[in-house]
Amino acid sequence: EEIAFLKGHTGKVTSLYWAEDDSILFSAGIDGSVLQWDVSSNSVLAGHKQKGCNFTCVFPSSKSREMIVVGSDKRIKTISPSGDIVASLKLSAAAAQIVYSPESNLIFGGSI
Repeated sequence: EEIAFLKGHTGKVTSLYWAEDDSILFSAGIDGSVLQWDVSSNSVLAGHKQKGCNFTCVFPSSKSREMIVVGSDKRIKTISPSGDIVASLKLSAAAAQIVYSPESNLIFGGSI
């Protein structure tokens, strides 16, 4: 049974992450988009698009409604709710996945 159909990406979705209270879903894709969804209304709350970047991982930051993303541009970025890049860290190689430890403020990444 289909519960919702979320329309926003124009290419393959590579990462999904649920907020702790299940009210927000985060998505990233090869179309260069990272989106934050309100699942009760099936609408986009926030988003960021970067042409030419394949985003591979997204998750919420410990701050309110910011997104942490990584993609083919070899950068870990923090995206604000308005879609602006508020922080960026250059990596020596593209990371396929990253995870965040909120208690110790650490980010771990891996590539293939």
